[in-house]
Amino acid sequence: MKFSYLWILASLAIIVRASPIKSYILTVDQDDGLISSSILDDVKSLVYNMGGKITHEYSLIKGFTMDASDEVLPLIKAKLLEVEDRFGYKVYLEQDAQVHTFKNHDESLEKGDHS
Repeated sequence: MKFSYLWILASLAIIVRASPIKSYILTVDQDDGLISSSILDDVKSLVYNMGGKITHEYSLIKGFTMDASDEVLPLIKAKLLEVEDRFGYKVYLEQDAQVHTFKNHDESLEKGDHS
């Protein structure tokens, strides 16, 4: 019986590791601007405990970037909704991506247009 539990846990670990890891930006906002650092620490612990990895912490805004697999992301989102409901903070979570100021940024660089 004990062996079967270990086998199930090992299988789940392999599945989680096999899924692609993506980077996400998480920020916390509240209307009055007063956010307890302990709440942010709790959110970071939550992400870590759910299998995510904190990769950068912001100093000007309350937030951080994290890496997480597609399998654990729904679990993290569900817990973040609980944080919103319980403490009244708005938590924003979006996939990290490159942003360009020009619509055809890559094309203009290929043509030699640096304006």
